[in-house]
Amino acid sequence: MNKFHFLKPLKLIYILTVVCFLLPWFSFFPEVMGYRFGYIFLPWFAIPMSILGICTFGRLNRKRRLVLGELSIITNLILLVVAVGKWMEICNISSGWDLARGVSGALPTYWITVAVFIIYAVVFRCTFLKKNNK
Repeated sequence: MNKFHFLKPLKLIYILTVVCFLLPWFSFFPEVMGYRFGYIFLPWFAIPMSILGICTFGRLNRKRRLVLGELSIITNLILLVVAVGKWMEICNISSGWDLARGVSGALPTYWITVAVFIIYAVVFRCTFLKKNNK
């Protein structure tokens, strides 16, 4: 039996997380300004998501996978909060950080992305806790 069989749910959730970046995340008036998709933040998320991909699909030893994965998860969660506060500045709608207005313009698909990523973080941690207890 493959010794990495326990990573299959983790791989599926990682792919779902990456697909969530293709969804529209923000908009105030879709008829006027259209939607702002998650991939506009790709320069921010590229390195942490790549590291998570290596931790999910690569053949690193357990300690490196756990440390790199946890650091990338924490970084991505921080970046998701920063993205909701900065999206209007990036899209030239307003200047500066405005978390309250950013949250008011967040679409349900943004919150689905956050939920999927939190599920990924929990499954990642549980996968390696389960693996360490054996």
